[in-house]
Formats: sequence, structure tokens, C-alpha cells
Amino acid sequence: MVTSSIALTLVGLFAIYLSQNLYELAAAFVLLGYPHGATYPVSASYIADSATKESLASANALSSFLFGATTVLSVPLVGLAEESLGLKQGFLLLEAPVVAMGITFFVLKRMM
Repeated sequence: MVTSSIALTLVGLFAIYLSQNLYELAAAFVLLGYPHGATYPVSASYIADSATKESLASANALSSFLFGATTVLSVPLVGLAEESLGLKQGFLLLEAPVVAMGITFFVLKRMM
């Protein structure tokens, strides 16, 4: 599930970069909808599987904080990047953090 979400995110972001008209752009955003919709349930499942009963509340609180902080910080940063570089290049720039987070996830998963 995580691999397909990361792959669809990368494909969707690259599709936005390649889009030539509004229909292609809309299709790219539809591609991005699946991984964005799957993120919270997948992370909640990972937390439930990996946290002890005593630490489950803290793990859920940390996860909620990270989701909120990411939203609050990413919107203005992406807006600045897109204002400076343009819409297509701004979305293409998002490929790097997605790859970095994917690598981090798989490295941490192997360590467990």
C-alpha cells in the first residue's frame, strides 16, 4: 500500500509537470487523490501495529501533530516555490521530498 501510494504520488506530480491542458491537469490531480486519501488510514494502521498499548495515545498524538505541521508548513513553502518557479516546476520540485520520505520509510522499516 505504501509503495503504491508513493509511486502514484510521483506519477501524479510528474503528470502535473507534463500536462498541456486543463483536462490533463485534472487527471493528474485525480491520480494524486488516491495516495492522499490513503495516507491517514495507512499511517493509523502502522501506528496500531507497531505501538504498544501504553504508547498508542502518544503515537497517535504525534502522528496528528506531524500531519498538521506538514500541512501548515508545506502550503506557504509550496506557494513560494510555485510563485518563484511557476506552477509546473513547483509541483516537480515536490518530487524530491516524496522520494526522500519514501527512502526514509523503507530504511526505517528494514531497521525494525
